[in-house]
Amino acid sequence: MRNYENLLNPASEYLTYSGYLDQKGRSERKAAKARFDQARRVFVYEQLKAVPEAKLLRPIISAEIDRLERENGTGMGEYQLLREELLPHIDKQVGAGSLLRFATRWVVPGLGFGGFVLYVAFKIWTIEHS
Repeated sequence: MRNYENLLNPASEYLTYSGYLDQKGRSERKAAKARFDQARRVFVYEQLKAVPEAKLLRPIISAEIDRLERENGTGMGEYQLLREELLPHIDKQVGAGSLLRFATRWVVPGLGFGGFVLYVAFKIWTIEHS
């Protein structure tokens, strides 16, 4: 059985933000969703690397999620969130080539860092040319 803790913790955090949210709550929910999405991308990338036949991964993961839910109860809906978010992402990545999977895993965090670098460079340029 795989370790789902790195997915369940961000899922639980994301699910705590429900109902009416003020601006701060919406920002925190968006950040929690981004952490969950990142954890999901990493999980799928690592699992597809480890499984020799990628098409077999979805039924295995689905059965493991069902087993975890039976053993632990429904919780706050973490297992349902995993079904809704993780399984379609697996389907999408199974159809993709290994290069595209690598890009999906690393480009999004890289864009965040790259965007930050561009922002700092732009600020420095505008200060120097003011």
